[in-house]
Amino acid sequence: MQHRSLFPVIITSALVAARDFYVQHLGFHVVFDADWYVQLHAPRVDGGAPLEIVFMSPDLTSQPFPLRSAFNGQGMSMTIEVSDVDTLYERLREAGQEMVLELQDEPWGQRHFLLRDPSGTLLDVVKQIPPSSEYVMAYADHIKE
Repeated sequence: MQHRSLFPVIITSALVAARDFYVQHLGFHVVFDADWYVQLHAPRVDGGAPLEIVFMSPDLTSQPFPLRSAFNGQGMSMTIEVSDVDTLYERLREAGQEMVLELQDEPWGQRHFLLRDPSGTLLDVVKQIPPSSEYVMAYADHIKE
């Protein structure tokens, strides 16, 4: 099997706010925009297939029943890796975005912060950093298996 893409479709009534958040703060651009469905892309640093996210309105009678309920903001997070997490963190703070977790380094090799986008999705914004020695060893041991 050859996969072509994988992307979240987040069902929310905050379509416009979600679209504007990802375009304004995270460098996405709109590829389809209707009153019920918004599809966004962002270029990848390696030139590969673009990052993609979709927002869709709830309660659409044209959609199968399981796709009608709005996401409630629980039980899911998305991670986006960026090249300059510190600058993005400062820009988002200056824009009044509330952080769920302040910018910090983790021993497993990430510098990151957490916030909620307008749809309620928990967004983990990360930059990879060198992990602590205990995680380097754990990763090396896993590779040998």
